[in-house]
Amino acid sequence: MGGERAKTLSDELERWVEQKTAESDVDRSELVRRALTAYRLVDEGDESLATPVERLDRLDGRVADLEADLDEKVTDVRERVIQVKREADAKAPADHDHPELASDVAAAESEAERAHDAVAEVRETVSTLQRRLDDGFENYEEVLEYLTDAAEETEEKLDAVASAVHDLRRRTAEAERAAAERTAATELKREANRKGVSTANCQSCERSVDVALLDLPYCPHCGETFDGVREKQGLFGSPSLTTGRRLALERPADGDDGPEPVFEVDGEENGR
Repeated sequence: MGGERAKTLSDELERWVEQKTAESDVDRSELVRRALTAYRLVDEGDESLATPVERLDRLDGRVADLEADLDEKVTDVRERVIQVKREADAKAPADHDHPELASDVAAAESEAERAHDAVAEVRETVSTLQRRLDDGFENYEEVLEYLTDAAEETEEKLDAVASAVHDLRRRTAEAERAAAERTAATELKREANRKGVSTANCQSCERSVDVALLDLPYCPHCGETFDGVREKQGLFGSPSLTTGRRLALERPADGDDGPEPVFEVDGEENGR
């Protein structure tokens, strides 16, 4: 070594330090200290740095998957809602409106828009995270804290998106069922009109029902589902409304577990 003085930084690093010092308004020694600390964290694989970065990478992948899944679900839901409304309009009398169905359709479309907006917001958040991470490590402490907080916030937003998708599917199912109920009641009245039946006994509880007053295909006395009209049998018989199952009118099972968690790694939700 002798009296030869060794360079502490290469020319390229020296220029980088000068540039960053001017940009960040931090003195040279502090900037070098931060850079060395950041290098040590990366070199030693410090978990405090790796964890938010890994979560960010996972977020990016999950958001992409969720965007594709949501687009598919929303398209399917809208097509089903349009189909339900067209079928209901085609089978209903010309002067009959469907205010309840229109409300259900509007609610389903609102949920779809809410889900789309939530995904767009999450995508922007993840993009911001990526930009902050790409800015470099001269302010690594601030970036690290920001990444940790924003990753948690983004995961919460994604959970909200999952909830919105779940609500969208539920509202669509309700709209389909409501339309099926009104259609079934209309068909029941038409069948009764063709057979000249105005009042009939419920097959299940045997109580009299005024067919014209039925808005839904259920017995107003016992709640059983009507599936047809039977003309009176014999001289002293009475018309009856037959009861049975209509698959389109059955309610979903009570064991609805709600929206699936967006983050679940090795059985631990949100990867935490």
